[in-house]
Amino acid sequence: MLIIGVDPGNRFTKATSEHNEIIFSSTVGSGRNIIFKMNDNKNKSLITINGNKYFVGSMATRESHDASLALDETRVEHENTVVLILTAVARVLKCNALWANVDLITGMPIIYYKEHRLRQRLIDKLRKQNYNIEFQGQKRVINFQSVTVFPEGAAALFSVIREEFKTNRIGIIDVGSWRSNYCVLDEMEYEDKSSGTLPLGMHQALLMLDTNKLLHEIEDMPQQNKELKEQRYIKKSVDKRSEKVL
Repeated sequence: MLIIGVDPGNRFTKATSEHNEIIFSSTVGSGRNIIFKMNDNKNKSLITINGNKYFVGSMATRESHDASLALDETRVEHENTVVLILTAVARVLKCNALWANVDLITGMPIIYYKEHRLRQRLIDKLRKQNYNIEFQGQKRVINFQSVTVFPEGAAALFSVIREEFKTNRIGIIDVGSWRSNYCVLDEMEYEDKSSGTLPLGMHQALLMLDTNKLLHEIEDMPQQNKELKEQRYIKKSVDKRSEKVL
């Protein structure tokens, strides 16, 4: 059983599995085969899904005339959401099987998660068909045998679960690029009335600090560790500038 978690964010897409984790820019554009390339990193940016080619990540910005970020509040309507999720799954998969049955866990902003019809539409959109993928020279079929949608932010609790959480009231704040989610769990029970989404995120903070260019300068790295270090560098840079402001 392959359990993969994917967060197709408005600025970055993050994914993790039992053996792997990756992060890349949520930029998608029409793709094509590149005849001449200086290194193999370009292969990580081109994916074919059911016969359609896409550049994903920084390569989309450089090579696609129609490159765009997947700026959709609900994660349901934007056509690039499926492209980002499939690219993330293809990049974290380690097996060489021609058919991959995946149990997917993904998130949705709390304000939209509250609407059952939106959650179900996202699930139906991902499960309605099998996907023929060609990525880094390998062809395979990806099937989402189950899709679990979590309220954004709340899922972070399970990465630091502790015994005392079962008898306490916990608040979680998830600051994203374009919006922030907040939620409360009382004895591990989700408290809907105290949870929601704000239309504020790091994008607005960076604009105030005049450091938004940092987000635009990130490139896909050949090694995953370098990608994660780049993210930590941004966070440290913002923290230092925030200290100066305060």
